Amino acid sequence: MADEIKPSVLDEEKTLALHKLGVLAWNKVMDEQPTDVTFRGELDNCDFKGYVFSGKAGFDGVVFNRSAKFECAEFKSGASFIEATFKHTVNFDQAKFINDDIPIVFYSSIFKSITNFTKVNFHSGVSFSGCEFHDSTFFALSTFGQWTYFGGVDAKSSFHFFGAEFTRAPSFSNAQVPPEVINGMIVNYAKAEHVKAKSTPTRKDLAFYEDDCDRYRQLKCFAIEARNHGQEQRFFAMEMRAKRGHVDKQWSSNFISHLYEWSSNFGGSILRPVLGFIGSIVVSAFFYTLFSSGEKFFLGVFYALANALPFIGLGRQSAELQLQLFPDFSSWSILDTSLFYFLLSLNSLFGFLFLFLIGLGLRNRFRL
Repeated sequence: MADEIKPSVLDEEKTLALHKLGVLAWNKVMDEQPTDVTFRGELDNCDFKGYVFSGKAGFDGVVFNRSAKFECAEFKSGASFIEATFKHTVNFDQAKFINDDIPIVFYSSIFKSITNFTKVNFHSGVSFSGCEFHDSTFFALSTFGQWTYFGGVDAKSSFHFFGAEFTRAPSFSNAQVPPEVINGMIVNYAKAEHVKAKSTPTRKDLAFYEDDCDRYRQLKCFAIEARNHGQEQRFFAMEMRAKRGHVDKQWSSNFISHLYEWSSNFGGSILRPVLGFIGSIVVSAFFYTLFSSGEKFFLGVFYALANALPFIGLGRQSAELQLQLFPDFSSWSILDTSLFYFLLSLNSLFGFLFLFLIGLGLRNRFRL
């Protein structure tokens, strides 16, 4: 097995000298072997468009005196911009951070002008914790492959994530951001089977991270404040799923949660409870037909509807339908009578539950 290639390290002076030679000379050195680079202090030449960083890229404490241009830059071994200051516009359009194991850190950096992270590919985790954004900021159409922290961010202007996709819910703990950040945001539910790790829970539907429930709840609150009802419903469903095994550890709570999801997608579906209602009517009619003296399936359907919908005109015909279906009802045995009333109770109960879920779905869909 070949020995692992150790990266070479360029100090600040050599890094600046190589940077002055331009993108072609820079990338040639980077292609020869992984090379760590370090920038410090104030930087006047802020053009890194198309640059490849084959080793660790260090920009800690750097003050960018001109517009920082990182369009199409490629970071192969992480990047650190801790406490950096960007005095002018920042552009990371279509930049790539492609190492899965080394995080990208913009901790406590200051962005004083328009900041553009459009179509950026963050393969690894990324932290913008404690950053200040003084002007419009764009993360549109970017992809976040692992954890993402915006904790403590202070956004003094608009913050856009339209079309941005997160493998795991981002954290906005203690962040001062406009609630509209969730508009157009795509957040996937991070299950154990979707996360690369040395140890994973045995239940693949279990949320991999315990704090995901809090993150989905936080995003849901943003959606409520922004009056984005679609996102509100999606984040609520994710929050309910993430509770299983972490917040709700009893089997009964998890069972009810699964029923709620299957029957109505946590109140977000109209079709599911409609199909459930139709199914309960058909099943009830089938058993009513078995109890009747002949093949009267359609009468059984009307009888099932009469019991499930007692508040409509058909409900008044319930007694007459019962006589037509079961003319010898008075001669039934105690066991048959008990089974019949049990079926009748289930018919009414499921009818009520599915009607309630249909109404809930209509309310959530159209905000009635």
